[in-house]
Amino acid sequence: MNAIDLAEATHGPNDSGPFYHGTRAHLQAGNLLVPGNASVFEEATTHTFVTASLDAARRHAEFSAGEGRGRIYRVEPTGPVEDHPHLSDEGLSGNQARSYRTREPIRVLDEVRGWQTHCTEVRGFDPSFDFMTDQPARTRQDPDSVSPKLRSLHQVLWTKRLNSGVLFAPTMPPNRGDGYLIFTDASGARHWYGSDAITNSYTRWLRPKALVDAIAGLDEKQRARYLDPPYTIGSAMIWPVRSKDRPTINQARGTRPRIADRMDLTLECIRRHYAGEPQSPLADVLSAYGDFFALFDGFREFVDFFFFQDLVTPDHNEVLFFLPFDNFKRPGTPATTEEYVTYREATLEFIAKRGQRIAKWLEDNDTDNDGE
Repeated sequence: MNAIDLAEATHGPNDSGPFYHGTRAHLQAGNLLVPGNASVFEEATTHTFVTASLDAARRHAEFSAGEGRGRIYRVEPTGPVEDHPHLSDEGLSGNQARSYRTREPIRVLDEVRGWQTHCTEVRGFDPSFDFMTDQPARTRQDPDSVSPKLRSLHQVLWTKRLNSGVLFAPTMPPNRGDGYLIFTDASGARHWYGSDAITNSYTRWLRPKALVDAIAGLDEKQRARYLDPPYTIGSAMIWPVRSKDRPTINQARGTRPRIADRMDLTLECIRRHYAGEPQSPLADVLSAYGDFFALFDGFREFVDFFFFQDLVTPDHNEVLFFLPFDNFKRPGTPATTEEYVTYREATLEFIAKRGQRIAKWLEDNDTDNDGE
């Protein structure tokens, strides 16, 4: 009985396949995989993962436990299969992720050759690429919403194993209206994330007056360098979003004057959150999204995970600020032209360094899957 007949005969998901399994194990045709050799996505003793999505199998192959390169096998279940509750797109129209599990063995048919890792897709990525140009026909559209390249890159960058052993693996819903990125945790709960820039040139801010006057004092060369900058990966970040917790972190950091959309000041609030220091302009919002920060083993892991090393001291104990820090006593926006120039030079340096860190990570995590 083939996999299609089996699924129909056992009242499993109505999916015609073919079915795949991603792993680091080196298998041969005819081998049986049984529950107990789990990947990071599945229950360690009760089920084995199968998918009709080559992309899902690829993610398993890249991020499963074990030594050696990731491998993808075409497989056939030998018993009933069911929707995987942690990986299927619950609440949408059916199991769009095409991810399933079974308590019975799955038989290896053959190995899939020539597939590319997610990092291979962005091999040679230019950290100076401007996401504003990703879809030039959509003039002035927000690349955080419409740039497919930025969305895909976010998924690649933030799919990493945490110190806890959990794989943080956000997925892109097939229907953009269902969310930007979604992470499904071990309990099956789904968490939504959105993209946004973490630095601001204040090009179109109309207040405070001191900021407007500071920008007005720029010469033509400075205006060309600092205003209307390109949107590159060094300035891109994902933040958790949910309707019951408003404002979101990103909304609060952009609208509260003591933060003024500055990542250095945001990071100081995050540092205090992890340190148990309650006084910061974002304390209430960070507490509301405490489950997001609890994913990380403290401030150090958060910083390293999102490539913020150039905003902290080498020991990760202090934040390095774009402007002299006064413990949130004054607005975060520059108040003079000199301050604005200092601020913009510091942010441009940070964006460039973070972009280079990201490009290096992509290069280091680009693996060749064609060889043995």
